[in-house]
Amino acid sequence: MAMTIISLLTQSLLAQRPGLTDVLKQNRYTITQSSQDKLEGNGIDFLIDQATSARFFLIGERRFTEEIPTLISKLHNSFYPLGYDNLALEIGPTAAKELEYLIKRTGINSLNGFFSKMPGSIPYYDHIEEGQLVADAVERGAKIWGLDQESGSSARLLFQNLQALSKTKGQKKLATKLFDEAQKGYKNDSLLIITGLNEERLSELKRTFKNNDRGLEIIERLVDSWKIYALFQNRQGYQSNATRNNLFKTYFHQLVQAIRPQSSGKVLLKVSSLLAGKGRNDLGFYSLGNFASEYAKSINSETFHLLITGKVHLRDGKERKLPEIDPELSVLEDISSPGETTVFDLRPLRRLLFFRQLKDVPEDLVKVIHAYDAILVVPKMTHALEKFD
Repeated sequence: MAMTIISLLTQSLLAQRPGLTDVLKQNRYTITQSSQDKLEGNGIDFLIDQATSARFFLIGERRFTEEIPTLISKLHNSFYPLGYDNLALEIGPTAAKELEYLIKRTGINSLNGFFSKMPGSIPYYDHIEEGQLVADAVERGAKIWGLDQESGSSARLLFQNLQALSKTKGQKKLATKLFDEAQKGYKNDSLLIITGLNEERLSELKRTFKNNDRGLEIIERLVDSWKIYALFQNRQGYQSNATRNNLFKTYFHQLVQAIRPQSSGKVLLKVSSLLAGKGRNDLGFYSLGNFASEYAKSINSETFHLLITGKVHLRDGKERKLPEIDPELSVLEDISSPGETTVFDLRPLRRLLFFRQLKDVPEDLVKVIHAYDAILVVPKMTHALEKFD
């Protein structure tokens, strides 16, 4: 009899466990755009509250879309009054400085001239929407930071900067020679940052620029990037990715140490979804997002991690829906607000998962719930094609 009562009670408790969609609906917010193109609704209020509490706000995004950079720019506009005067991007430090310099000089139109002379020299941000995001941030007064290796296609930019920073004929001659080699390598579609470089050549660069601190800074960035490409070229893909993963953390720490005294110290980080989450990512690394979270705790501060995806992805005239784009997030397709941007707060789900009070949660979604604090679903993502020229 006692066992029967216990069995009935257990069944009753299990029956009361909330369903996944029910909990997600209870923690759902929406964002709309006003006639002045500003973000409105309880969704933006929710994100502003989180940005107020956090020092580092990390956004994990899908690359090459028209809508997501535009949305992130509007989010930054909402966050800027809270002190987010630092924008960190998934590009090299030298590339970030160049973008900021060009936009400060003559605005976004300067990117047309720059990319027409050196196409592909700053990855991602040769797309119109991405460049506009940076221009908007600079015009607000934000400092632009680069957290990644310098791209292979940035070799011409690095050597052009070394030319400009040269203080001796020997420095100018070597920088010019390397620039010409990188330009030739670009036309031949080679791994540009490796073209003509080896440990002997890099040592020669360091010796030649030994009394040129600004030149040596660029050379150090070049060496950091060369190591990653050299490992990959030598079929050491895992070690290449591990080295790059650690470089993100190094540059992030340098960023925090170098933030301007007049800044509030808050940073908006815009990187890929592999980098922005907590815990291990799909490559098996504890990546930038996890490092930022742990660092924030060590200084008695907080992070907030937002994943952005779309309900529909349009590319080459074909439409792909959320279950095809991100299968682990398919549960969000039917409960995202039609025609509006929807935000789901994932944090309440963690407690339910811990006490095994939530049923029918796919394993891949569990990883997302622990990696990200919220998911933002835009109604549509269109593949970005238009570039500066």
